[in-house]
Amino acid sequence: MNISFIRKSLFNLFALFSLCSLLLMSGISTAHAEEVAKEEVAKEDVLTVVNFQPIVVPMLASEGDPQIITLVLALEVPDSSTEDLVLEQRIRLMDAYLTDMYGALDSRRIVRNGYINIRLLKARLNKITKKVLGEDIASNVMIKAIQQRKA
Repeated sequence: MNISFIRKSLFNLFALFSLCSLLLMSGISTAHAEEVAKEEVAKEDVLTVVNFQPIVVPMLASEGDPQIITLVLALEVPDSSTEDLVLEQRIRLMDAYLTDMYGALDSRRIVRNGYINIRLLKARLNKITKKVLGEDIASNVMIKAIQQRKA
């Protein structure tokens, strides 16, 4: 009877130790996860958004009616000093956007069946932005709004 009592006691002690270890580890991993989440939020907060005036581009379709395309864009930049640089270069950037889109929106690649392929347009805008401003200036072109209407 003493041996079974010792076995039960050892088993209970082992179970209690395992439970305490598990709770301690989950507390540490939760604290670590919260710390990582705070760091990610802090990184996201660092980005600054530069908003632009709407861009209006005519689309002269070979098939169908001509349309007017209105785009509202914004750029994500790392900080306020980069924002100042983008604002200084915005005329060059808008010129590059308009020049490229005037031809691109007439092509069948960007516009199919009268609708704009947003993914292709966004990729094209990001490429133009990197060409005009440089690789590390803007991290992303955001399309805030897009409108198509008959001319």
